[in-house]
Parts: sequence; C-alpha cells; structure tokens
Amino acid sequence: AGGNRGGKSKVAMGIIDTCLRRVSGLNKQFLTTSRYTGEIIVKTDKDPITVWVVPPTLEKARQDWLTPQDGMGLKHWCGDRFLHMQKSPALVIYCRPPGRTKEEMYDEKGKLRMEICDKILIKSQDQKLETFESSEVDINVFDEEIQREDVWASCQVRIGTTHGVIIMAYTPLHGLSWSWKRYW
Repeated sequence: AGGNRGGKSKVAMGIIDTCLRRVSGLNKQFLTTSRYTGEIIVKTDKDPITVWVVPPTLEKARQDWLTPQDGMGLKHWCGDRFLHMQKSPALVIYCRPPGRTKEEMYDEKGKLRMEICDKILIKSQDQKLETFESSEVDINVFDEEIQREDVWASCQVRIGTTHGVIIMAYTPLHGLSWSWKRYW
C-alpha cells in the first residue's frame, strides 16, 4: 500500500502485534543475554521486547498510533496484554509478554513490574538525538520518511545487540531522499 492513507501504519502495527504475541518469524532472531550463564540466547516468550515507534512528530504519533479515528491504535493491537500507558516523562505502553501470567506482572504491593513488561515507546524524529541513545531495542518502526540520518544511525545501533529489525512504513513523499538512495 502506498501513498497517503494507504494503510502502511496499520501494517506496521500488525507486525508489532505478531511480534508481541511471539508468533512472528522475527521472534526467532531477537537475542538477549542469559542472566545465569552470560551466553547470548534467543529471547523466550517471557523475555520483554522493546519497540520504538518513530513518526516525524508526536502529534502524528497521537493521530495514527494512539488515538486514530478508526479506534485501532496500539492499545487495540495489544488487546488483553495491555497493562498501562505512561504519558510522562516518556510515552510508553506496557504489555504482558505471552509467557507470563497477569499475576507475575505485579509485585506484592500491586505495583507493575515494568522491567519484565514488553514496552512500546513513542518517539519522534523531532526529538533531540540524546533520546535515541543508550537503549537496547528489538523493533524500530519509522512511520513516514526518515528526515534525519543521525536518528536513523542511532536506531541502527540500538538493534545491534538484540539482532532486532527496523521497519520502514512510508512512501517517500519528500522525493527520492537519502533513505531511498541508500536502500532502493
């Protein structure tokens, strides 16, 4: 699907959904380090997955990913795995990995155990470069053409230790930019 309103964001949401449900072929490549042996191993259905959604602006994130007109935003795709949405200081959706029970997700005081949650972080290309540093990420989704090569480079580094993927869900509306020249 190409062009404006062609459904590319929904396709990307579907890919995220299959990965969070651990039914995507991509799940077989996501890596972590065993906390027992220090070995690099494939993530299990209990290991958290981190997703970054990177539209051009936070306004676009709200319109297309959080509260779209059709009601099929990220919370819809998370389904019964949805646990909590944090709005500040960062916009993060927390979900239950399928290998964990709802009871495991909370400590004895009823507080969400965020460290074992799947996380979908909403970022935007207009944020400072520093917001794209110092994280391990399994999936980066670029919704709309990538305007900043520095953000692109940082996102590539973030997936290096997890053997993650970058999904580009856009039509090059700004012409044949650097990303088109590099990848097509």
